[in-house]
Amino acid sequence: MPAGHLAVTLTGPSALSINEKGVYTATAVNDGDADLHNVNLFLIAGRLTLSDGVGSPGGQLFVGGARANETFEVLTPGQTVKLQVSAVASSDQGGKVYQIISNDVSQIVQIHGAALVVDVTASVPINAIGSFRLQEVQTGQLVTYTNTVLANRGPDRATNVRLRMFLDFLTQLQFVSATLNGQPHQSKPGNRSAGGSPAGEFGCWRFANADGGDGDLPRPEPGTH
Repeated sequence: MPAGHLAVTLTGPSALSINEKGVYTATAVNDGDADLHNVNLFLIAGRLTLSDGVGSPGGQLFVGGARANETFEVLTPGQTVKLQVSAVASSDQGGKVYQIISNDVSQIVQIHGAALVVDVTASVPINAIGSFRLQEVQTGQLVTYTNTVLANRGPDRATNVRLRMFLDFLTQLQFVSATLNGQPHQSKPGNRSAGGSPAGEFGCWRFANADGGDGDLPRPEPGTH
């Protein structure tokens, strides 16, 4: 019994630099011996931004976010169509790996850059309450927060690495001291953050809650710059 069959190939770069445009092309052919109806040729690019879509005559093209697709009412035996897009990686995606998918084929694209894995610990336990993290401390209690770079999972060397600790707090904190890899370090804390130091910063804060009660310190968050 005659039947249509869609064979898809995907071409494009296996690595991209940040803000570099990479062109990916999905080519589909009906290599069967009957018509194919309502054909959807698509490209999905992880979290990369797609643009500059170019389709084939007779297709309905859509490009938005990380997805592009083109639909055809009929593909006759031997008919070939193409879907071409540009993909761009942002600075937040450096060092990461994404999968470009087109119908039943796919390929990997590596984004150049560093991808640092940072761990944050505290001398006073931080408890998870739903999507929030809560830390209970006493007035005058010394609390030490430690940022540690555990690994660089990107393909490139990390340079000019700086760690910052952003503190979203409801009580007043007094900065005490900081160390870098065990050595005293001159840190310049602001009202809501501390750091701007090379990787390895280690800081101490003392709570100064005027009402004498317990203080809340939700979610100390690391940032790499």
